[in-house]
Amino acid sequence: MYKPMFSGARQVRAGWIDDRHWVELLADIEAIGLVAYKYLLALHRTGVEDPVLWVSAEESADMFGSLFASEDSETTVVPRAKSFTLGAFVNDAHENYGRSPDWGDESAFEARAFEIVRSKLASGAI
Repeated sequence: MYKPMFSGARQVRAGWIDDRHWVELLADIEAIGLVAYKYLLALHRTGVEDPVLWVSAEESADMFGSLFASEDSETTVVPRAKSFTLGAFVNDAHENYGRSPDWGDESAFEARAFEIVRSKLASGAI
């Protein structure tokens, strides 16, 4: 299964969502490689060693910022707010759910991640 690469994280909370599945919310992720994660939500199934689904808030580097011209014709680059890409690792694929500063907020990320988990379970995708 395709999954986020990391060497350690802090478990924020965990709990059962039905009689066969439980989730854990992770923060302070020590990423391996180029992709940094603000949060991960792992969906586990009883009897299966590794998580069957991951939802991630991937930190998005905005290297360019926004250009503004002042009254004296000086152009400056103002950095944009940090943004995060919401993604899901499903089987051997990575799905992108868009970019927003909201995914850097624990509550907003967790709520949307649960929606994705419930949708994938209901559809039989996992």
